[in-house]
Amino acid sequence: MPKLRFVQLFWIALAACGLLMFASDRAEAEEVLASWYGPDFDGDKTASGTTFDADGLSTAHKTLPMGTDLVVGYHGRYVPVTVKDRGPYSGERELDLSQGAARALGLIKSGVDYVKVNCANGGIYPNCSEAPPVAPATTTP
Repeated sequence: MPKLRFVQLFWIALAACGLLMFASDRAEAEEVLASWYGPDFDGDKTASGTTFDADGLSTAHKTLPMGTDLVVGYHGRYVPVTVKDRGPYSGERELDLSQGAARALGLIKSGVDYVKVNCANGGIYPNCSEAPPVAPATTTP
């Protein structure tokens, strides 16, 4: 029985080390205030020049470059969104999600709430265009 206990402890320690190793180089999600918009703007041109699809997975942001991909989380749900418009222009909100993204997250009813935001490319929000540094490759002689 002691040998089995040692093996269990070994695997638990190995799993814990693995989690610490992988978690240490990942950026912590930023919490920002978000709202959603949709039906009244469906079919309108966005700031990026594309046609707004209220049921799509997009977002408006005041400064991020058009086409920036984000992952937004709310109460354990996560959806990928792309910056296609400018805004929001109300209060302290940083994101204005499409109705489709808000629906997928479960944000429709509350309308405005804090969400978690990560850059899809691994950069640190809000500077998603700046990917995290990559260790230089080493060559062996």
